[in-house]
Amino acid sequence: MEAKEVIQILNAKLEKVPKAEVRSMGLEVLPRLIDVLHHQKETCPDCRKLHDDGVNHIEDIIALFGQDLLIQKKFENWVSQTQSHLKGQHRMVAKGRTAAAYVFAGISVGVVIGVLVMYLAENENILGGAILGWVCGMLIGWSIGKIKENKLQKKHHLY
Repeated sequence: MEAKEVIQILNAKLEKVPKAEVRSMGLEVLPRLIDVLHHQKETCPDCRKLHDDGVNHIEDIIALFGQDLLIQKKFENWVSQTQSHLKGQHRMVAKGRTAAAYVFAGISVGVVIGVLVMYLAENENILGGAILGWVCGMLIGWSIGKIKENKLQKKHHLY
């Protein structure tokens, strides 16, 4: 099952479910996961099993929005197992994760450097240094993260 099919099925089945509930379940990654598993299932038996389990979750997608927490936990465990398998066995990561990690690291380093520069320069505007460091760190982290993701995309290690 490819991503387009998954999106069509989800749109049809979740038509009456409030959009806020759909967003809260984090279903935006589901079509991409199923699509990558679909392409890997011929060469990897684990991907085949995960793909079949994912298709079963799609078939029973309405049950996720019920009161049964066991079904929600099974779905969350499937997503976690799938992402762990793809990362561990195929060195694939979800789109946006790498960039987000670099943005976080850039912001953290930027704030520390901004505060240190203002402190060492004996400037009283430490908050201004922190904000400037935050912005610069975010931009640098985002740029590096996008470059890394583009490299991963070229190697087909991004889903």
